[in-house]
Amino acid sequence: MDETAISNAVQQALNAHSVRSQVKRRGTELHVLLKRSEGHDVDYANLYDIISGTLGKLPLEDTNKLMVYGMVDGTKKPEWERGGVLHIALPVIELEIDDMNVDIVTGK
Repeated sequence: MDETAISNAVQQALNAHSVRSQVKRRGTELHVLLKRSEGHDVDYANLYDIISGTLGKLPLEDTNKLMVYGMVDGTKKPEWERGGVLHIALPVIELEIDDMNVDIVTGK
């Protein structure tokens, strides 16, 4: 999944929170920059959880870390940052026991 698609998914999840986001991939890490307007307070910890949950549902191969930065428009340094492990949901695979030719009792 490319940065544009990831960025669109993140921004859509954050639309109700009046922040703009930018996503950059650096190796196995995703970096998300959140920008807010001066005078508009946001709960960055809650936004981190929203972003992490959104990304966890996406097919992100070779991505295992997340860094989120928050800053006010027009400033050069983040006022908030948090990093963590990105937990990607694995696809559900359904198996029919009958198709496996395995005895449930003996395992053979």
